[in-house]
Amino acid sequence: MLRASIVVLGLLALYYIELTTVQREYFLQRPGEIDRVVEVHTEERDDWLVQDILLTSTTGLDVSVRVLRPRLADQQPLPVILLAGGLRTGRSAVDLVTDNGNIAFAAIDYPHSGTGRIRGLWSSLRAVPAFQRGLLDTPPALLLALDWLAGQAWVDHARMELVGVSLGVPFVAVAGALDDRVHRVWLVQGARDNVAWIETALPRRIDGKFKRRQIARAVSLVGYSASLDTEQWVAEIAPRKIVVISSRNDEFVPFTAALGHMKPQENLEIIWTDSRHVRATRHDVLDELLQIVRSRVEFPQ
Repeated sequence: MLRASIVVLGLLALYYIELTTVQREYFLQRPGEIDRVVEVHTEERDDWLVQDILLTSTTGLDVSVRVLRPRLADQQPLPVILLAGGLRTGRSAVDLVTDNGNIAFAAIDYPHSGTGRIRGLWSSLRAVPAFQRGLLDTPPALLLALDWLAGQAWVDHARMELVGVSLGVPFVAVAGALDDRVHRVWLVQGARDNVAWIETALPRRIDGKFKRRQIARAVSLVGYSASLDTEQWVAEIAPRKIVVISSRNDEFVPFTAALGHMKPQENLEIIWTDSRHVRATRHDVLDELLQIVRSRVEFPQ
């Protein structure tokens, strides 16, 4: 009995070490190389071309990408923005772009192998491995999408940008740090403190500050938060440009935990807005954020 207890404690200790160790090598190796490209769907929307692409890497990683770009054949190479937005938005984030100007947009679906709704403790525990794989596979998915974009003749390779919005912020920070082909990294309405962020996002039915905080800490640990610490990765992006956009009225990111409170540095631009948290139905917020991005991408200073 004692020996079994020691073995269990040892395994738990190893698991804890894995969860708290930055998974840099996994992020670098998981993208592999592009093995197959499938054009799933293509359609024209006025003067724009919309493409759904499925990328498969040599490691077995599948990434669904949607592209929105001008369809003119004589178009000069375009600056491209690769988006990571909300979990449910995924590659549909490009559909929210109402006026893309002279910019190409791309977005990915979050990798996730889980199926069905999660109900109850046992269902939640069974979903953990798929949840973890999805988190760890998202930065590699962005890196694989960048590989594909870098091979397209219509892309201006000197003006490839990454934009992370809300949930997408930590994943974009990782990918931006690891891929120096990215000219600039945008972190929009993200948090410095993942635990505070998760605590705010927990269902309202979980009552009590102490209980919510402990659950948030557990979710943060199991979710490899140490590997997705935005500020840690931001330090590695320098000297390339970083733009942080935070909101004073963000109901999802606590004001004191907002990335806008980061320590100033030479390559960092911090912009504060008064808008609420970005959502697909909040067109005014989307338009404001898009205008900020376009002003710097189309007219670089």
